Amino acid sequence: RLALVEFLSARRDPATAEKELKTMIEQAPEMTALRFGLGRIYEQTDRPDEARALYQEIVDKAGTTPDGLAGRNRLALIALRKDDPDTARRLLAEVLAVSAQDRDALLTRGKMALTGEDAIGAINDFRSVLRDEPNNPDLLRLLAAAHMLNKEQQLAQDALERAVTAAPQDVDVRISLARMLVEVGRGPAAVELLEAGLKVVPNDMRLYEALVRAQVANRDMDGARATVAQLKEKFPDMPALYHIAGLLEQADQKPEESIAHFEAALDKAPDAAEPLSQLVKSFMAMEKPDKAIERLNKTLAANEKNFVAWNLLGEVHLVQRNLPEAKKAFGKAIELQPKWPVPYRGLALTQLQEDDHTGAIATFEKGLEATEYSLVLVSDFAAYFEGRKQADQAIQIYERLLERQPDIPAAINNLAMLLLDHRTDAASHERAAQLIAKIDTAGNPAFLDTVGWAHYRLGRYDEAVSTLLKAVEAAPESGVLRYHLGMAYAAKGDKERAIEHLKRAVESKERYVGRDEAKATLEKLQQG
Repeated sequence: RLALVEFLSARRDPATAEKELKTMIEQAPEMTALRFGLGRIYEQTDRPDEARALYQEIVDKAGTTPDGLAGRNRLALIALRKDDPDTARRLLAEVLAVSAQDRDALLTRGKMALTGEDAIGAINDFRSVLRDEPNNPDLLRLLAAAHMLNKEQQLAQDALERAVTAAPQDVDVRISLARMLVEVGRGPAAVELLEAGLKVVPNDMRLYEALVRAQVANRDMDGARATVAQLKEKFPDMPALYHIAGLLEQADQKPEESIAHFEAALDKAPDAAEPLSQLVKSFMAMEKPDKAIERLNKTLAANEKNFVAWNLLGEVHLVQRNLPEAKKAFGKAIELQPKWPVPYRGLALTQLQEDDHTGAIATFEKGLEATEYSLVLVSDFAAYFEGRKQADQAIQIYERLLERQPDIPAAINNLAMLLLDHRTDAASHERAAQLIAKIDTAGNPAFLDTVGWAHYRLGRYDEAVSTLLKAVEAAPESGVLRYHLGMAYAAKGDKERAIEHLKRAVESKERYVGRDEAKATLEKLQQG
């Protein structure tokens, strides 16, 4: 009968399933599985309070038995949906204190870490779960996302390749791997992967869309147009088809031709964010901001709660320096979607255009609290202070983030570099070295640069050169890396190599802290 209930629920007849379950619970109150089934129905029908009460009752009765742990896991998921991560963390900690390898707890904690940009925590949890499910494509995709967050591209690629092998019919995994291959310059391999996918899943629209994108990345416009033609035959009424066709025209430097395609996509899906964003992009490329504003106002007249449209409207007004209207639009986007960091950034930039630094700081602060210290906003806020030569305030911003989320590699790295660039005392430099030692720097030129620069600041010049050479090898065009390596060679007394790298640093168009020092040191070495 429990299987029947699950069938009814899956067939979208939850009311009948709920009635049947309650009868079964009355007949067999000791069967906790029935109560979990009822709780799932409460969750599916958007009744979290009833689900929470039921799971809490299970926890109270079952204690730390498997049923009690399972109840805590469900309560943690409900807490997350209610935007209560602290309660979720507490519940997961209770589970893992009893059962350190509890699958559901590790998986939920890993997802929380990934969302919070704690790559190392996510990697550790996903790997723990994968020990028992080594070929689970969903887990492998999550692991790949965590590796990408940690700038470990090859490890991410390895995970996705394993997932495709384990589940060749899994379209999402295949597309994720194809996107990664395009990003690392292996476009032909991405096309081959997607074409193979279409043989396994012949009529999947998502595979066709990804194939067009890969072909465009390869500058194979004829191939992309042929794929779009196939799409028109197979999916004549799909909004995504027109969006893809518009992207193809954009990629071919034909923004005017893209307009009709994006409009067709919006006719079929008026609130779709991507075609609207790309439509605005095309209008701006054509230098027709008035058309962009007109189209956004049309969208908002149909749905005034479209927060993406409000944010786009703010961006267009900001470009046009219509600052009062930009502030109004960004403010509306924030009102509608207060946890989205993007409009806070737009509003702060608008206020800075008005020379309203107090207002911009207040907007950043409000955004940090609302988004639980989004790394995007933290980075922008810290960059604002650094640009105004207020490094101590920039350091404090990262300190505040790391107090809340101590294991975010990018934040750790950025704080360490601020200490190295803007503090002159040995204690700060030593602390920077200790901070960067916490994260895996392998293969990440930015992280390697920080390690090498810490060695330099602490007078360990051999270690500095060795580490910075690896960073430069990974990112040879970076001006700041050349500057750091040149300074390390100069400190070692290797004048020839110092001049070589400092010259590259000075010639770079990149803006970085230390450019003046690079130039002065180069001139001194060349004169000597």
